[in-house]
Amino acid sequence: MKYWICLVLLLLTQAATRASVTNVAWYRLGENDLGAASGQVVNSTTTDLMGANDLKRFGSPLYTNAVSSAAASRLESSLAVEFDGSNQFYSNAVVTTARNNFGLEAWVQLGASVSNKYLIAHNGNTAANGWGLFWDGDASGARLSAAFGGGFTFHSTIPRRAGLWTHVALVRDNGVSTLYMNGVASGSTNVTPPTPSGGFAIATTPQSPHGAFLPGFVAVNEEDRVSRPVGLLHIESKWPLTT
Repeated sequence: MKYWICLVLLLLTQAATRASVTNVAWYRLGENDLGAASGQVVNSTTTDLMGANDLKRFGSPLYTNAVSSAAASRLESSLAVEFDGSNQFYSNAVVTTARNNFGLEAWVQLGASVSNKYLIAHNGNTAANGWGLFWDGDASGARLSAAFGGGFTFHSTIPRRAGLWTHVALVRDNGVSTLYMNGVASGSTNVTPPTPSGGFAIATTPQSPHGAFLPGFVAVNEEDRVSRPVGLLHIESKWPLTT
């Protein structure tokens, strides 16, 4: 099973497609973890470059250098984290309580053989509040979806076969949430997510008992961050979400 993601979390304050952001949290899952090397058990925490919310390791996932060639060439990503799909994840406090003007994005590759829901990341409590991204499917076919805690979901209208690298983003701007795949809008809603509370997690649900474990790889590099921007999508220069 292989599942690689590069997450980016943004908070947006106005709808300008080319503007800078102020980072609140920034995770690379490897490159900035002291002594990290492919094949070893990951450190007890992964570094938040902004210093506010390091993520705690649960279980014994491993560092790996099996990263996306696109991430390696564009973003100098050299390490990822490999999860076994059972009790291995990262988590800590919620990264923001924003309900409007935020973004969460990822590079993903699904290789699971069993049809299931696999959580990429969620900010809040999947059963009650917050927002996140997940895969739904198996190796023969899958779709990327966004979820608001409490049961509301909306799905990409563009199917993706497992094994293909895909860029996915959930962007909420001025009351409208849009799901993007490889820069193309593929679903939207004006439903407002409940205020996030509880925690933030990569590869599982933030709340206990944990579930929807992610089997495979997570690679978070210098574009994985939580931000308070003065505009929308600073990352356009590398990963355009509008075309």
